[in-house]
Amino acid sequence: MAFHLKSLYCSIKESNYIFFLFVFCAACTGPGKPTLYKTVKLNAQNYLIKHLNHASHYEPVSFSGLDSIVQSYRNNKIYLQFDDSVTEVEAVRFREMGENFKLFKQREESGFYDSRQAYFKRKRDSVAGVIEPEFVGYKIEHQFKAADSTGVRILKKYVFCFDEDGNLLSVLK
Repeated sequence: MAFHLKSLYCSIKESNYIFFLFVFCAACTGPGKPTLYKTVKLNAQNYLIKHLNHASHYEPVSFSGLDSIVQSYRNNKIYLQFDDSVTEVEAVRFREMGENFKLFKQREESGFYDSRQAYFKRKRDSVAGVIEPEFVGYKIEHQFKAADSTGVRILKKYVFCFDEDGNLLSVLK
């Protein structure tokens, strides 16, 4: 009896997993997504044909799926400045350890480095706490073969960034 219940539990668990995958995939390719995917692929290819040195040698290899781009606190300029300050305090600690050990020892004993880092971490975390993630567009990775400036065909990979309507915003090479 226990064997049958276990196998029944496993089959229910597997069917729930398959149902979840079906729903997840359906959500990823909902109405409008296939058209948007075709649009961004076409816009990426048009960009390459217009901007490559030897466009006649362009040969698409692969496109990734359409991924969302979300702006979050990790992209925020102020957050990044405070995060850099945390790192800088640690760099100063090690620099002073090697260049001015007496000053390092004094600051280490007084807790100077730790208190400075704690201050910048609090500031950084307060910025992170108020910034809500925001959808800003889509990205797609594209691998292709093209000729370089000497005419030699090489494999390249670009990341194309688009707004929510599929208009090209930027290209990362």
